[in-house]
Amino acid sequence: MARNGRWKWALALLVATLLQPVLAIAGAAGGLHVLNAAVILILGATAAYRAWRVDRTRPPEPGAVAATQPATSSSEAVEQH
Repeated sequence: MARNGRWKWALALLVATLLQPVLAIAGAAGGLHVLNAAVILILGATAAYRAWRVDRTRPPEPGAVAATQPATSSSEAVEQH
């Protein structure tokens, strides 16, 4: 999730997740546990939606396309021409 410049979303989600157990054992601030759970849900859903939506609409980088295509040997390349 932290790739492609979305490290701020990952950091916010990490902090909210680490804060969750602390709020669970807190006495008077226990109500914030539920609110923090909603924040975690919203952050996770927003980050997932942005990752899915932006990655699908952004054209692939030229180096990424070459890396995903299988390499052909020189004999196969000669046979194809």
